[in-house]
Order: sequence, then C-alpha cells, then structure tokens
Amino acid sequence: FISAGASHGKVRAMIDDKGRRVKEAKPSTPVEILGLSDVPSAGEVFIAHENDKTAKNYAETYLAQNKEKMLEETKAKMSLDDLFNQIQEGNL
Repeated sequence: FISAGASHGKVRAMIDDKGRRVKEAKPSTPVEILGLSDVPSAGEVFIAHENDKTAKNYAETYLAQNKEKMLEETKAKMSLDDLFNQIQEGNL
C-alpha cells in the first residue's frame, strides 16, 4: 500500500513507458501506477505503508494540513473601514 500526497491505495499494476507491466521501478524510471484513489500532483513523494488504513490516514493528514495552509494564504486581513473604502472607490 502506498500514499502520495492526498492519494492512497494498493498498487495493482505498474506499467512502464513502453506499455509493459513491471514488478519494480528504480528511481527516475517512469511508470504508470494503477490502484490509487486519486491522481497525485506532479512531484509528490510516494511512501510505502504496511496496510491501507495507515496509507489512508497519512493521505487524510496530508490533505488536512495542506487545506489549512491554503486557507491561511488566502485570508486577507481587512478591517471594516478598509472594506467600506474599497466599496466607495468601486473596487468591490
């Protein structure tokens, strides 16, 4: 079982760039992995787990941490006075 970012699952098959099934992939070997819950983002690190429960827990933790991080980045600090000024200027 593996997790990659917010994706998790059991590796059902690995297919190389020539369309052949392979049992293992060395570093920098491109393979397509079948069996994940979602498509991971490019560059995500794959982590092996003993069972599906730990893989799923890791993926959910990763998702929760990134969601909080994204929310913090998008929060704009604005007072009511700033909001009122922007409305008067026609920016909102």
